[in-house]
Amino acid sequence: IILVDDGSTDDCPQICDEYAKKDTRIKVVHQKNQGVSVARNTGLDNSTGEYISFVDPDDWLDKEALAQLLSATYQTGADLSWGDFVYVYDKKTHKRPQPVQYPETSKTAVFSAEEFICAISPRSDFGVWNKLFARELIGKTRFNPQYKQGEDLAFLTALFSRLHQAAYVDKILYFYYQRPASAQHAGGILRHQYNSQIGENAYKTCQQCGFEKALPHLLGVWLLSTALYGAYLLLLDTANQYEKQLYEVVALFQKHRKFIFTTPYIWQPAKSCLCVWVLFPTSVRVFCRLPGINYLLQKALARQIGANKTA
Repeated sequence: IILVDDGSTDDCPQICDEYAKKDTRIKVVHQKNQGVSVARNTGLDNSTGEYISFVDPDDWLDKEALAQLLSATYQTGADLSWGDFVYVYDKKTHKRPQPVQYPETSKTAVFSAEEFICAISPRSDFGVWNKLFARELIGKTRFNPQYKQGEDLAFLTALFSRLHQAAYVDKILYFYYQRPASAQHAGGILRHQYNSQIGENAYKTCQQCGFEKALPHLLGVWLLSTALYGAYLLLLDTANQYEKQLYEVVALFQKHRKFIFTTPYIWQPAKSCLCVWVLFPTSVRVFCRLPGINYLLQKALARQIGANKTA
């Protein structure tokens, strides 16, 4: 177990050191705060195991999680295995994403790389934290510190072309705590611009790999991430500072307007908003600039992100 203290300001450094004294298999690395991507890269650089798994500090595992993931990997010869997860909220309520579709009746199913992408995309299951990776699959791939959101999808995308098989364990193995102040719920134009770039790269990588069945899924991810980026531009850029970028967003929507109208991969309310934007971009822009409307829409956008409903 490698515990990376990324400049923690509470008692975490001391707690980590205490555990390391009790068990020599626990290694602690202290560093100044640089964010989750650098922390994970530090963990990767200090790891020596044949398999690697990630756990975020707010979350926790089922006590049999790693054993079950490793067993699935051994049984199937897969170079990646993953299990189910639930969202955990402060009121102790749990929310499980829609189930993975697979034909087998057993608890473990095997997917090709393309089938894996098709399975995780409708669930937005792009986190690295409910998965077990073979070290050979990861190789020299590292997280991009530039990304404050979407870094998990960017990391997975880099593995798509090397992934041979993925094994799914149909059991809740990971508990994903939803903290309103976390980076996942933070806003900002630049962060969502990066999200759009990550979605585009995932789509184009699948094109290059010839994963035709996965393309509609990833196109939906790309358009939704771009839509959120565009929403920030539309609602926050009242001084027209990002007029060129906003035009590029609308042009992307118009290019894929048929997909937006017909796809089941985009959340229906989001699809409706995109369709209106595609048909009447100038009117939508003028409407969103009205002071009272702009204020209400900004509040609504902030509330949606805070509730983690954007996907």
